[in-house]
Amino acid sequence: VVISVLAKDYEPAKLPHSKIVARLDAGARASSLASHFHETAERLCAGCHHHSPEGAPQPQCRSCHGETAAATIDKPDLLVAYHRQCIGCHQAMGIKQQGCTDCHAAREVQP
Repeated sequence: VVISVLAKDYEPAKLPHSKIVARLDAGARASSLASHFHETAERLCAGCHHHSPEGAPQPQCRSCHGETAAATIDKPDLLVAYHRQCIGCHQAMGIKQQGCTDCHAAREVQP
């Protein structure tokens, strides 16, 4: 999965979706409690693909998160939503890669 909708200062982020899903699944399967509550793929996926009915096709993030935050709604803009989701998970899982260039290649400066 390539997230390119907001690429300006950096190249698009290449999200290793399969690797992420495999790691989450392995963690859930290693715990009898977690495997009880995450018995279906849809429940496991809901951690990232939130606020969608179980089993329904997942809408694009920008269908709810605009390019700017609404002043009257507690909903972050798309850039903040992506970063909160990704970096928040990295922090919770103790993954050290949290810098800009861990996910994005630096864009070449145009003369």
